[in-house]
Amino acid sequence: MNADNLILCIGYGYDYFNFLTISSPEKEKETIAKFLSILEMKYEYGEITSLLSWGRFDVKFLKSRGLIHGLDVSILDKITYFDLLQFFRNAFNFESNKLTSVAKVMGIPNDDGFNGSDVPELWVEYLRTKDMKYLKNIESHCRKDLETLKAVYDRLKICKII
Repeated sequence: MNADNLILCIGYGYDYFNFLTISSPEKEKETIAKFLSILEMKYEYGEITSLLSWGRFDVKFLKSRGLIHGLDVSILDKITYFDLLQFFRNAFNFESNKLTSVAKVMGIPNDDGFNGSDVPELWVEYLRTKDMKYLKNIESHCRKDLETLKAVYDRLKICKII
């Protein structure tokens, strides 16, 4: 199984972020189940009613991996999503709608030295060496994506676009 077929890191939060990072392929089911449980609890207590995303890929991938593991993913259908990628595609005419490109145009720093295509290689190196720096780099990239997503969303709110 390669990293393209696994959920390696799940980041969540708004004012601060938490991360669930797997340490072996066998831990993926447990990690997804934990995230779904957290999401369900937050939803039941009214702490969350919607999710912010950049494209629906992450949600679809999470649902797919949960289904493969036989997990109840119904919470993902109860929550509404605000897809910033779709919003940008419909509302603006930027040269690129990649999150990093949009952030750059908006003057939002977002370079962590990695991009999503680096993650599978980082994962393979972690599995080969067991060196935690590779997992930390995956989590760092996940964190940077979430921080960038929040900064873009906040800028839209400040400018009264949303």
